[in-house]
Amino acid sequence: MLKLKKLILLLVTIICFNLSTICSEAAYTSFNDMVNSATEDYDNWFEIDNILYGYVSNQQSDSATIVDIRRKSTVITIPTSVEYGGKTYTVRYLDSVPNIIGVPLCLKTCEILNIPDTMVCWSDNLGGEDGVWFKWKKLKEVNISENSQLVELSSGFADCRYLKSFTIPKNLKILDGLTNCPKLKIKNIKICKGNKYFKKKGQFLLSSKGKKLNNYFGNGKSVKVPNNIKEIKNQVFKNKSSIRKITLPKGLKTVEYWAFRDCKNLSKVIIKNTKKSPKFSDGCFKNTKNGIEFYVKNIKIAKSLKKQLMKRRFFSSKVKNAKILIGKKVVYQNING
Repeated sequence: MLKLKKLILLLVTIICFNLSTICSEAAYTSFNDMVNSATEDYDNWFEIDNILYGYVSNQQSDSATIVDIRRKSTVITIPTSVEYGGKTYTVRYLDSVPNIIGVPLCLKTCEILNIPDTMVCWSDNLGGEDGVWFKWKKLKEVNISENSQLVELSSGFADCRYLKSFTIPKNLKILDGLTNCPKLKIKNIKICKGNKYFKKKGQFLLSSKGKKLNNYFGNGKSVKVPNNIKEIKNQVFKNKSSIRKITLPKGLKTVEYWAFRDCKNLSKVIIKNTKKSPKFSDGCFKNTKNGIEFYVKNIKIAKSLKKQLMKRRFFSSKVKNAKILIGKKVVYQNING
């Protein structure tokens, strides 16, 4: 009965929200009239020029968060500030209210996106399938100035089929969700002078100290992850169907979710660790080729790896008939067969 009441409340919320007036002047919607448990971040919402903002009812707070852009425009410029109720709010954040807002209309039409210097954090579930700011259908250009205050960009630009260039401003520390963009090449990634958090090496975008692998922009059949890498971030090799063989460095500790998802032709994974297998997060090998061969250095690594691959939450229906080999000798086979 409790679940039914919550479902009814959600449906009523969505209907009431969609009936709200969309106009160039501010249209206020009380957060208390929405689902109070949807988010703890905002007390109220208002809408100006088809952009929906959330804010906290605190006289000391002057920040507004974008939670929806309802424009069917090819060019979208996010303002630096907006005025509502006699107060000026600086636009500093982008986020979402899952299951309430739905898919922003701008994702279907926007070709050029201009992000203001005032924006500090652009975040929504790392651009995952459950996120809202995900899959810009026609996006070609994202304009971020060198002096942008943007610190975190952990969302939204994965799977942009037409994106050709990207600028990393000097203050940016966190960059996720810039994967599976077939037209985006490493040479068209600009790292602004003064940025201390990223560097380019070959076809890879790394953290400045070379410990984290953020992105791969190549199309090689055999890929060797750079030495010294300790962590492979989420979705780095997603949908790279050209890859058949990948070599993971000796000191690698963590491979985040969906790292090799949809690598349809991946057949060999060489693990150079000698003491402990890297930790593979959920969905790393989702939708990959059956019968992947994992080459390891010793039986200790083989046992550790097998234990991971046998976890149903991790591997079931994602890779079948996997093999683990030491040299040419098969030590485990038909894993999840």
